[in-house]
Amino acid sequence: MRKWEVDLTLIEAWIDTLDDDEYDNVIAALEQLEEYGPVTRRPFVDTLEGSEHPNMKELRPRATKGGAHIRVLFAFDIQSRAIMLVAGDKAGNWTKWYATNIPTADRLFTEHQQKLIKEAEAAKAAKPKTRKGKKR
Repeated sequence: MRKWEVDLTLIEAWIDTLDDDEYDNVIAALEQLEEYGPVTRRPFVDTLEGSEHPNMKELRPRATKGGAHIRVLFAFDIQSRAIMLVAGDKAGNWTKWYATNIPTADRLFTEHQQKLIKEAEAAKAAKPKTRKGKKR
């Protein structure tokens, strides 16, 4: 079975701050995403409302014994990689957390996609042109 690539670059420092229980729950949810990719659903992944990207989702690790309700906002990019964008604990801050973090995730994902498109265009422009058809 295919393993999906999950890019943690933007949230690595945040992951390093987690306690053991939080870390284990985040890793378990990430492993589900890595295994099932875009078809991962609840309880591990849910689609977000209010994002400018229709494929923006949230990773939903299990709540911890300490009451943390961790969420990681992400989307699959044009290379089919899950790009983790913004992460945090929304406990006690249910709606404001999304109002603050969805626009940030939207901006980061837009920048990421634009960078990939520019790289692809540059690679295409640098590729030597080959003649199509029969050689004479």
